Amino acid sequence: MWLFCPLSAIMTSLCENRMAQDCQGENLKLQQEEQLLLNAWKNMSSALQQQTLDGDLRPSGPVQSFLSKQRQSSRRRRLLQPR
Repeated sequence: MWLFCPLSAIMTSLCENRMAQDCQGENLKLQQEEQLLLNAWKNMSSALQQQTLDGDLRPSGPVQSFLSKQRQSSRRRRLLQPR
């Protein structure tokens, strides 16, 4: 025995199935995008933390220009030279 289904009911059912699939695909894309953002944030945070730790290991003091470093080394050499 054949059941009669109007065409609009079939189309509605197909559209609902398609929308459900699209929704699932969109949710998957959003989850992947969220995971990528979280990983990028963790990597950036880790790199910044490492950079901060490396900076703490450097000797503290004023930053000197190339010319002032040269002047200091010249003064030291003059002081160390025997007269």
